[in-house]
Amino acid sequence: MSRKMFHSVEVYFIFLIGHIKAVSDCGHAEEGKEYSLWLNGTIQNRDKEVAVKRGKSFIAKCVPAVGCKSLHENIFSLSMALAVGHQLSVNVKIVKTTRHDSKTWRMELISSESLIASCSLLTFSRPENVTCEVDKGTSGINITCNTTKIYPRAKCDFLVYVNEKKRHNDIPILYEHYEFKNGEMFFSSACKFRIFKEAIEFGLYEIKAMLTPEISKPGEEIKYGSIIAVSFVIERPKVKLEDCPNFVRENSDVSCLCTDYKSNNKISSNSSTSYTIRWYNNRGDVVQEGNLLNFTANETVEEYACEGTDRFGFKSLLLLYQPVLLEFDNHTEDIKKSRVHQIISVSSVASVLFILIILAAICGGILVKRRKWRKSLKAKKRPMVFKHSEQRLSMESNHDYHVLAADHYDKCDPDDYDRSELKDELKTKNNLLQILNTEYITPIIKDSP
Repeated sequence: MSRKMFHSVEVYFIFLIGHIKAVSDCGHAEEGKEYSLWLNGTIQNRDKEVAVKRGKSFIAKCVPAVGCKSLHENIFSLSMALAVGHQLSVNVKIVKTTRHDSKTWRMELISSESLIASCSLLTFSRPENVTCEVDKGTSGINITCNTTKIYPRAKCDFLVYVNEKKRHNDIPILYEHYEFKNGEMFFSSACKFRIFKEAIEFGLYEIKAMLTPEISKPGEEIKYGSIIAVSFVIERPKVKLEDCPNFVRENSDVSCLCTDYKSNNKISSNSSTSYTIRWYNNRGDVVQEGNLLNFTANETVEEYACEGTDRFGFKSLLLLYQPVLLEFDNHTEDIKKSRVHQIISVSSVASVLFILIILAAICGGILVKRRKWRKSLKAKKRPMVFKHSEQRLSMESNHDYHVLAADHYDKCDPDDYDRSELKDELKTKNNLLQILNTEYITPIIKDSP
C-alpha cells in the first residue's frame, strides 16, 4: 500500500452557444448508485444530429425532432426535450455509476463536432468503517478519526462544545492517506485533531467529527459523508488516603497510602496509579515521590500533605494527614483502667437491677398478704347470731328469781377489737332483749314455802 497525495478540484466547463459563454456542473455521483445528469445547450438547426459523449466515448445519438438512441441501453438511458427558442436539454440516466463515469460529458454536433454543452461529473465512494478515538496525552487531547475505505481521500471537520458552549479552534487538522486498489483505487484515511493542554477546560466535552470525501463542500457532510459524536469529561484530579492509622505509638513505623480517588484497588507500591503523587511536609518540602509515605513517629508528629497531578499537569487539592501520637506506657495503663471501669460499671448495673427485682418481688408479696389479712379481719368483725330453740322454764325450777329464756348470743372479742364497736353491739343486744320480752318470754314465779 503506497502513500499518495491526491488533490481533487471542482471543474467548471465553459461552452459556446453562438457567442455566449455558459457554466455547467454535472454534480457528484455515488459509485454503485443510479445518477441522472443534464446537458443543456442551444441548437440552430433541429434537423442536425447530436452526439452525447463520455470523455471520448460515444454514448448516444440524438435527433432533436425525433429523440435519442443509446448505444448501451442497459447502462444509459436518454431523453431529450426541445424548448422554444432552440433550447436543447438531454437527460442521461446512469443505471449504476462507476469510476469510468467520472469524466467530462459533452454534447456536440456530429457533423462538425461543434460543442453544444459540456459538464464535469465526479464520482465518489462514501467512507466505510468510520471510528473515532480519544487519547488524553501529556501534551493535550487528541481525537483521531479513521476510515478503511473512501474515494477520493477524506476531508474532516471538528465542532467542539464545552459545557454546551461552542469553542473555536484554529489548530490545523493533520491527515494521513494510504492508497490501495480493490478493483478501483481507494484510500484509507485518518485525520487527527488536537486540543492542547493550555486550552483544556474542566467539564463535559461534546465533539462532532465530520468525515467526508474531499469533493464535498461545507454543509454537504450529511449528504456525502459520516458524522460521529464523541463525548468525554475532564475532571479535576482527586486523591484519597488508604490504610492510614489515626493513632500511632511513639517510635513506631507508620505508612500511609495516597492514590487516585476512583481507584478501587489498594496499592502497596509506588506505582499503579494514574496520577503522579507527591508528599510534602509542613514546610512545603517534597518528602516522598510516589503514593506510599513511610515515617517513624517521634515526639512531635509532623503534618503531611498528599498531592496528585494528572497527565495534563492539573493538580488536585492537598489532602492532609497527621496522626495522633500516643505514649506506650500511659496508653497501656489507660486501656487497663478503661477495661476495669467497664467491668465495674457492668457489674454495678447488674447488681442494681438484681436488687430492684428482689425488692419488687418482696413488695408484691407484702401487698398480696395485706389484702388477704384485711379480708379476714373484716370477716371476723361481723357479728354471728345463732338461734336456738325456745326453752320454757318448768314450774319445778329451783330458781328464786325471774329467768328470761332468750336466744344465745355469741360474739368474738379479739384482743385488738375496737371497744366502740362493742358498745354498738350491746345496744343491739338490748334491742334483742326488748324484742324477746314479748310472747317468747315467760316469767316464772317461785312458790313460797
